[in-house]
Amino acid sequence: MVLLLSAELDRDTDLFSKMDPYVIFRLNDQKSKSQVKDEAGKNPEWNESFSFRCKEGNVLYFNVMDKDPGKDDDVGNGQVNVHRDFIDNRASYKYPLHFKGKQVGHLTLQLMFMPDDTEAVNLVQTLQK
Repeated sequence: MVLLLSAELDRDTDLFSKMDPYVIFRLNDQKSKSQVKDEAGKNPEWNESFSFRCKEGNVLYFNVMDKDPGKDDDVGNGQVNVHRDFIDNRASYKYPLHFKGKQVGHLTLQLMFMPDDTEAVNLVQTLQK
């Protein structure tokens, strides 16, 4: 499970108003989109959860977008190494966002790994202690 908490954005794509950010997550052939946070500007908060089926070595990609009439603007993107970060068991993570090779802020996520089988559940619980 991925809990999308918030973002701190250095890049602003709107000149005369506040951005309306949302996040698109991709993992293999799975895709999810968060709610649009109208007029949230550079410090949006979501508290929205998403579930993905994953395995060791998968990478979760995310793009922060700004909803606009016509074409939405790309604010920044990043990625999560699923295995390493899900087993680490920290309360939340701040992942850097990049746009055209420059860091433009970060996305705060809380991650939880929920294996499908009992053996994997026991392994994860042992690693998290």
